[in-house]
Amino acid sequence: MHPKISIITQDLVLFKAGARGEEEVDYYLKFLPEDECNIFQGIRLQFKELKFQIDTLILFPWFILILEVKNYSGTVTFNSDFNQITRTLNGREDGFEDPIVQAKRQRYLLSCWLKEMQLPQIPIEFLVTFVKTSTILKNPQHSPEVSSKICLAGNLIFKIEHLKQKYSKKELSPKIVNRLAKMLLEYHIPETPSYHPYNIAKDDLKTGVQCPTCKAFRMFRVSGTWKCPSRGHTSKAAHYRAVNDYFLLFNPTISNRQLQDFLHLPNQKLATKLLVNMNLVPQGFRKDRVYSPQPFKY
Repeated sequence: MHPKISIITQDLVLFKAGARGEEEVDYYLKFLPEDECNIFQGIRLQFKELKFQIDTLILFPWFILILEVKNYSGTVTFNSDFNQITRTLNGREDGFEDPIVQAKRQRYLLSCWLKEMQLPQIPIEFLVTFVKTSTILKNPQHSPEVSSKICLAGNLIFKIEHLKQKYSKKELSPKIVNRLAKMLLEYHIPETPSYHPYNIAKDDLKTGVQCPTCKAFRMFRVSGTWKCPSRGHTSKAAHYRAVNDYFLLFNPTISNRQLQDFLHLPNQKLATKLLVNMNLVPQGFRKDRVYSPQPFKY
């Protein structure tokens, strides 16, 4: 077992917790009328040299709403004097930056980005939502800002309705709303995960096609099907996951030669066939041609 597997596993647990939190928020956002707003998740933009990512951005004709999503367990206490929160869980106390400050920073950068893009300065609001119903939120200083900007996910839709009532005048025409929505997607900068932060040597990574049933390496190709060398399981599409792993671990593009080496394919013809059938995006011509994943759609 690789010595860094425990660190990576711990990070994976945190990542999955965040994903579950986003799914929880998604449930409550379904209560919003579809024809009333555009919802963008994980939108990542750049102002000057600063890249910033917003958990959830909701574009209304009246205002933009930034949602900062937190998936903390235990008791969360707000300290407005120091712009900090403390979380108490299983007898341990940890400090974190106040998510209100985080949301304000996102609001400021988004406002700068809108100005840079010569877009209207539509009002920008923010809310911070905690997704676990078991989380205990405390506001010992009775801060009005904490009371108005912080909520559990179950109360999110009512907070949003309150903000909608605040803006009775429509700030943007449908044409401007569509233009802004299009530009948010156009200027979104996807974040490419990488194993490099763990300083893992490439030689430590297993290559080839992994069996989706028993997880054994390396499946081999027989008559248009992948066959497991361990227990004989078969799969026609096991290479899809392997190629996706390549994009995540090595490069955002892959060539015919790189696919042959990574999947341990016997010839160039089979590599070409797999690349074409996977509906990847080709770039370049002949020997310089590489393939990349289809762009993510929101």
